Amino acid sequence: MNEILDTMLARRATKRFDGTHKIPDETLTALLHAARTAPTAFNIQNWRFLVVRDPAVRTAIKEVAWHQPQIEECSALIVLCADMHA
Repeated sequence: MNEILDTMLARRATKRFDGTHKIPDETLTALLHAARTAPTAFNIQNWRFLVVRDPAVRTAIKEVAWHQPQIEECSALIVLCADMHA
């Protein structure tokens, strides 16, 4: 788990992924918890995280995301939604 958090903190962009690798649910849950509890201005946490698993939905997202291959290759596609009026 520490290796994953260290990688996130390094702010490195990865463009290609092993499409056969699966993130264990407990690891994904821990990562989402860490992201949800990150501080925001005025501590409003005006975001929601959507985990997209459906291949058809990923393909549709890829169409509007400049056809980036990582949209379909990544183990967990997480869409960040922000409430701009919070």
